[in-house]
Amino acid sequence: MKTTLLILSSLHLAAAFGRTCAKDESAKFLTLLRTQTNTSTESFTIDACTKCVSELPPLYPTVNPSVPLKKKKKHSSRRRHRGQSDNADLKVAIVGDFGLGKNPKAVLQMIEKWGADLTIMTGDFDYVDHPAAFMDMVDNAVGEDFPLVAVVGNHDILKWYGKGGYRDRLLKRLDVIDGISCFGEYGVNMLCTWRGMVLSLSGVGSIGENHAEFVDLSVSNYNQAPWKICAWHKNQALYQTGDKTDETGYDIYETCRRHGAIVATSHEHSYERTHLMSNFEDTEIASKDNTLHIQPGKSFAVVSGLGGESIRKWHGGLDKNPWWAATLAANNKAEYGALLCTFNKGGDPSLAKCKFKDINGKTKDKFKIISNPGPAVEKFSASASFANQKPKLDFVEVGIAHPNDIVSYDIISKTRACALSDLKLSNTTQASWMHALRFHVPLSAYNPAKGDVIRRARFQVMGAHSQGWLGNGYVLDSFKSDVSGIRISAGNSHLSALMKRSCPSFHVDNVLESQQDEYAIAQEKSFDFLTQGMQLESVEWTHESEGWEAGEVWVSPDITSVVQKSLEGMNRDFVLVVDGSSSDASEARAVYGIHQDMGMCVSPVVVLEIERAS
Repeated sequence: MKTTLLILSSLHLAAAFGRTCAKDESAKFLTLLRTQTNTSTESFTIDACTKCVSELPPLYPTVNPSVPLKKKKKHSSRRRHRGQSDNADLKVAIVGDFGLGKNPKAVLQMIEKWGADLTIMTGDFDYVDHPAAFMDMVDNAVGEDFPLVAVVGNHDILKWYGKGGYRDRLLKRLDVIDGISCFGEYGVNMLCTWRGMVLSLSGVGSIGENHAEFVDLSVSNYNQAPWKICAWHKNQALYQTGDKTDETGYDIYETCRRHGAIVATSHEHSYERTHLMSNFEDTEIASKDNTLHIQPGKSFAVVSGLGGESIRKWHGGLDKNPWWAATLAANNKAEYGALLCTFNKGGDPSLAKCKFKDINGKTKDKFKIISNPGPAVEKFSASASFANQKPKLDFVEVGIAHPNDIVSYDIISKTRACALSDLKLSNTTQASWMHALRFHVPLSAYNPAKGDVIRRARFQVMGAHSQGWLGNGYVLDSFKSDVSGIRISAGNSHLSALMKRSCPSFHVDNVLESQQDEYAIAQEKSFDFLTQGMQLESVEWTHESEGWEAGEVWVSPDITSVVQKSLEGMNRDFVLVVDGSSSDASEARAVYGIHQDMGMCVSPVVVLEIERAS
């Protein structure tokens, strides 16, 4: 079973599971770009960010003295102090998938020793939802003035927003970067200019929406910039060598290629670089020369995911694909490291030299880039090639609408609970939980009377962290999965009605302010309506290969039969009953229900692929 996000790749769409977690800032910035006003009557800047602006910044922002930090960690930096026009030999490191401990520290210290002027972190910081722990590690390893920008990864979603979250802390790090100015929502839909370079930092596949359009409308204002980098976390299956599936859609890849922008990702814990590509979606190789001549319509992609968390193996022979110029994984004894690129090499604004260097000092990949900038080729049109596709296929995401839509029942203790934060799936001798989840499909989304047909349905959940103490107040997730199977069953209309009477009518705010073990939990020995309300139709979802990882989105097999059974007649509500079986009774694995920080935006969802009659 691949623990990945369902991506609607047949329509070139990417459905980020944390889409509804996103703030409304991206929409405001996108509106400015769409109207091409490039100005605002209201401020969209972030209070904590002195280098964020409400209009597109100049290509060469003014270099002002960096904001001094109150307590700087001592470190030995090899970065040189640069004046306004000193932009030769700009050193940029690209890497993601860090974790905590000696390996990511070694990677960061290698980057610092190299003298990086800027590091682009491509998401997945510590894997334990602890922004303070990650930033403490960075500060201790390379100092509080280590210049970095970052994008959100799937393991960063739960602690991305809020005071003290990843975004809050990363925004403050902008203040130590000379000559940078940023427009948009940090790490989700953001464009930064820095010393003549254009950096597009996207949350595609993780948080937010309209990413390709934001890239196109913002980057198109910098046609003559020689160096453009599009950075995000996740991948398409063909542009990594592990077991990831299509998680971003090709629109974002193709948009960056049209602008001649370098594509930088991570997510898969390995290193890959493509040859020069003239079409990512069709895997068209423009050249296999080790000097890559990038220009609008031709670029390349890298996966730099050896930041310290783990090193994975190749999967399914994907490393043999002809578009790879270099691949590093456990199979060929890869070591942790980062992609290091020197732009404007020797003062030449069209030349860059790059290498992948590991923490042992070995260079495993080496290449040159020559840039010939200009206006983007082709015209942006999301899913343009499918505009005339027949029959018409629509994708509808149906989520949990209210805390009352999650009712849980422990068969052994006869305990009923409402709106739990963690929905346990492992059955043990101590507890055996079943969960009833109610979803509502509006008639406007699915109307059988008009000929609508459900062609495919998938159930999506996010794996919850199983916590233990790391030390120094930090929490560690062991990532151990003891779930060997999950059953998804159809509930009947009687069960839906019982659910409405089973839990009090509390609001989301009340749930988030309460302790999960203190509210809405009752002992009812006769409360066995879950088993009575289940129908015979069910789908078994079995553990196969890697297991169900915490912080990842788990995507079920097709459950169309279950959903159709629940939607018989004129029902607009349907109920899924979910329970799991265990291979190890010592530890319980769970998925998120009503998250105490993020609310319902990471609650279970069902994605329906609907064929329209017209």
